[in-house]
Amino acid sequence: ELRRLLEENGLVTDPAAMYRVLRKLEDEGRAASFWGKSVAGPRRRLYRLTDKGLSDLGALVAAIRVTCDAHAAFLQAHEAYFRIEDQRRGRLSPQITCDCSLLQSA
Repeated sequence: ELRRLLEENGLVTDPAAMYRVLRKLEDEGRAASFWGKSVAGPRRRLYRLTDKGLSDLGALVAAIRVTCDAHAAFLQAHEAYFRIEDQRRGRLSPQITCDCSLLQSA
């Protein structure tokens, strides 16, 4: 399910790398695994975030939001500067935007 969600959002994953990360998270106490029940086929190992993992994820999301906000502010300042400069020189300025809408809904 995690792999499907990542790929649906444009993040291509290598299954072997993903499982290495999951095992590392488990070793660090950020994730726990268990064997799920299977209706058909072999049982699958399932993972969930622990309280520590959820806390660390929250801190990471907060840091990403700060970085995204800083990038957006930089791009706005850059665009404003060049808009003024281009108007002064009689040229059209490029429109640069930063869309952090995915982070806003989290």
